[in-house]
Amino acid sequence: MRGPQLHQSSEFILPRGSGSRGRRIRRAYGLRVRSGHAETGPGSAFSAVFVFSGHENEFQRREDRLHGHVPLFRRTRFHRDTSCEKQPEISGGVHGMLVQPDFEVQQTLRGRAGNFPGLIPGRETDGRRWTMAKKHTLYDLKSPFTFDEKAAELFFSAMLESFVNHYYGCNYFYRLCVEKNFSPSSLNEFEDIYKIPYIFVNTFKERELISVPEEKVKLELTSSGTGGQKSRIVLDNLSLNRILKIVRSVYGALGMLDDKNEVNYICFTYDPKVAKNLGSAFSDKALTGLAPAKEIYYAIQFDRAKNDFFLNEEGVKKQILKYSRDKKRPMRILGFPAFIYKVLIQLRKETGSDFNFGAKSFVMTGGGWKGEADKQIEKHRFKREVGEILGMPHENVRDLFGMVEHGIPYVECANSNMHVPVYSRAVVRHPLSHRDLGYDAAGVLHLYTPYINSVPSISLLCTDKAVLRKNCACGIEGDYIELLGRGGITKHKGCAVHATELLLDKKK
Repeated sequence: MRGPQLHQSSEFILPRGSGSRGRRIRRAYGLRVRSGHAETGPGSAFSAVFVFSGHENEFQRREDRLHGHVPLFRRTRFHRDTSCEKQPEISGGVHGMLVQPDFEVQQTLRGRAGNFPGLIPGRETDGRRWTMAKKHTLYDLKSPFTFDEKAAELFFSAMLESFVNHYYGCNYFYRLCVEKNFSPSSLNEFEDIYKIPYIFVNTFKERELISVPEEKVKLELTSSGTGGQKSRIVLDNLSLNRILKIVRSVYGALGMLDDKNEVNYICFTYDPKVAKNLGSAFSDKALTGLAPAKEIYYAIQFDRAKNDFFLNEEGVKKQILKYSRDKKRPMRILGFPAFIYKVLIQLRKETGSDFNFGAKSFVMTGGGWKGEADKQIEKHRFKREVGEILGMPHENVRDLFGMVEHGIPYVECANSNMHVPVYSRAVVRHPLSHRDLGYDAAGVLHLYTPYINSVPSISLLCTDKAVLRKNCACGIEGDYIELLGRGGITKHKGCAVHATELLLDKKK
């Protein structure tokens, strides 16, 4: 799949305010760019125009979306208040360019069709009129585990869109790409995705990286509790809407989405009302939306007198006993496995019996046993014992891997394998040479996703050791990840490490 084809001799108008971004376009593409003047009044011109292919643009006043090349007309400005019916006049050729994605763009174009991949012919006017072909976006795909040609094309287009956004929107990422001699014109075919310069995950603990104006930020997340060095990840509306779609799609495909039947929840995580910016709290808030909540109980609560969180073990036990008497509703338990296992074993000893929550109940764990490695039990034993105590199939005890810097959930299937969905790609690399090790070899995990519009985590090198495998016996297409732990000798402290301190009753 090829990238945008540009006429190097063309002269383009950039509205006032394009500044250094305009100069970057000139450097990257060798275009002769001349600054223009923004008009005053309600029809003021856009602040920037970028090069792009496969752009997704959400209308502010319309539900339609545009896909394909969004053009900048030679010697023509777009205006915020220009409706789809009032098309700008064209004086010269039209070439594939990107308009910054938070503004409206005209739906109908006049020009030569050859310049617009993805356009379909419309009616004749004074010159041929072409209308954007309506396509689904990557995030509208019905199946998150169908890796066909359409999914590959949409992933490439989404990655190109995302790369251009971060390339021109984040100075740090731009400088990194310049140093690596990588620009939008470097993305010409699918395999080029894996050449995008990476950001090491710990960089987000040391720098505040952002690709959108601060006023566009709708949610701020951090990756650790009060004791660890924090990653600050911000989400704009576009990113937030995408990840909520992704979560429902992935869990739905794995049989864990139920919009009809109410569920009682116990979350062994922080109450999002108090820890609303913590990544694990946000994750569990999203997961409690997979089935209507009759009641939600958060096990890690805030003690205002001590100004700290604590694990309310007795409260959890009472809540499980209460839910067991509700014969109409299943139960879902979410959170850190060390907490879940400790409380359930205690409850079994105290009651001398197990429960019968049934086949519609689930336990969803995340965060691992970091900080409690000496007490960690084998995964299949954990699933078997938890299933026995709660009276549910052990296949309904599912682990997930995710990180606030990346966001995509990698969720276990019934065979306990964490599958890679169409919204991301995973590669395992040699820790020194960074060579792609392919399948069945242990290395450092490298993740790619285009969904985050607000932070340049499009290509993320992790601290996790992993093996990439394929052909899971469950029948799900694509690759899956086998995690082997954290790489290196430094302790990478995150949500789970801080949380397990509560198990040890550490005083602050």
